[in-house]
Amino acid sequence: MYDASNVFDLFDPTSELGMLGNRTAGRGRGRKGKKQTEKDIMKEYMMDHPAKPSPWLQQRKIYENMQYLSANEREQFEKKFTKPKNPSQKKLAAYLNDPSRKIVISTGPAGTGKTLFSTQSAIRGLLTGTYDKIIFTRPSVSVDEELGFLPGTLEEKMAPWMRPLYDILHAHITPKETAQLIEDKVIEICPLGFMRGRTFKNCCIVADEMQNCSLSQMKLILTRIGENTRLFITGDLEQCDRLGERNGLEDFLEKIRKRRSNSISSVEFEICDVERENVVKEVLEIYAAAELEARTMYQELSSTSGSEPDTEEADTESSEAVEGAK
Repeated sequence: MYDASNVFDLFDPTSELGMLGNRTAGRGRGRKGKKQTEKDIMKEYMMDHPAKPSPWLQQRKIYENMQYLSANEREQFEKKFTKPKNPSQKKLAAYLNDPSRKIVISTGPAGTGKTLFSTQSAIRGLLTGTYDKIIFTRPSVSVDEELGFLPGTLEEKMAPWMRPLYDILHAHITPKETAQLIEDKVIEICPLGFMRGRTFKNCCIVADEMQNCSLSQMKLILTRIGENTRLFITGDLEQCDRLGERNGLEDFLEKIRKRRSNSISSVEFEICDVERENVVKEVLEIYAAAELEARTMYQELSSTSGSEPDTEEADTESSEAVEGAK
């Protein structure tokens, strides 16, 4: 789509219409001999050079009317999306497909499909017209601390931390289209710290790696939800980078366990739900066994000394034991 406000420059008013890079040079008088304004020249140029809709817009126009597609066309559309393979993934997919579940939280080890299914659901909503926009955010501690010192735009600064989400996006939308959608703010990369004061409407927010958010950051993102907006939260409570500090995801999960809610749902994945190579599952089991051994050893030492074990201290020591194993 052409926009005279940002791609149009009026040069010599006595010459003819031409193109210079991505700028339109308007020159001369109109077809009826009348002096033309920028708007007139742009309108005439667009009549002579009709804009071709982008592949993404073509896809969206088709999929907004899914009920009119043939069975074969719907099948081709669905082929692009990974299907759930185990009960936990099916449970998550059911929550993601239920629009009444405004907040869907998935936690568990790497390789269980938390980010994959959450991002896929957001992409599906964008392609079918359910949402006008996708917001991606990730509260990596290093991003918050070092973002201002990195060169480039906000999207370029966030790119290394958002790479897993980009990989999923590119399975459905080409890298070129993705870049254009980011430029047009249809897909927005937004650090948690930049969300204060905003309310998101008609969009889907995917908050990845939320085990690294603080208590205040979790409350911040939970209160950004506006009309026709959903929030998908993912995280692995065993991989928190906020050492010695309680994370917002764990805190919120404890709070919602105390009450029933039809609009907030959570799924907790286990090591048995990992769908990557078997060696990944084996590695996770090794670390889990090391942590259990460290915890058991600490409890035995505490009992022989006649003092009650400090749970918090045990957690710290077991975590240090696992870090040592790494």
